[in-house]
Amino acid sequence: MIMSDLVLLIRHCEATGQNPDALLTDRGREQAIILAERLHDHTPKKLVSSPFTRALDSVRPLAARLKLEVATDDRLAEWQIMPDATSDSIELRQVLDGTLPVPAQDEPRDDVLARVQAALGDAWSDSARCTALVGHGKLFSVLLSDLTGRPATDIWVRLTNPDVFVLRRDADTVGIERLWDD
Repeated sequence: MIMSDLVLLIRHCEATGQNPDALLTDRGREQAIILAERLHDHTPKKLVSSPFTRALDSVRPLAARLKLEVATDDRLAEWQIMPDATSDSIELRQVLDGTLPVPAQDEPRDDVLARVQAALGDAWSDSARCTALVGHGKLFSVLLSDLTGRPATDIWVRLTNPDVFVLRRDADTVGIERLWDD
């Protein structure tokens, strides 16, 4: 079986909020169209998205352009943690980095990492050659932190909406290139 050469991590476009049914803003809908145009050099053969509306709406123009269906995967859902915390919350940053325990009512960080790693593992083993995983900032920050050894908050605070990373696997290493430059 041929394994995927690369995986695209796509963070959703600008949205109206953080809840699962939050819509894209007008700007976010424009970004989704631009995203579809910009990914011509890394044309995915398979699209897998978080079930959250903002992720699905971010990838629909790309799906239409490529004439592909979008599969949903609950493992790509955003880490619903500390929903009232702002991006400058010290506690949220410590939880993202794993230096503070996750509040009891929230999904444990190790579980979040395990589910996104499993989704990435499935993408690597897919014969599609290039799979796009569409998800969220906290989720991808934890994954990229695991892949790079950098603190998740260092990654999270630099993410944009949207954002795109190309992951190339070579033997036991994963090369990571950021594509989005807005």
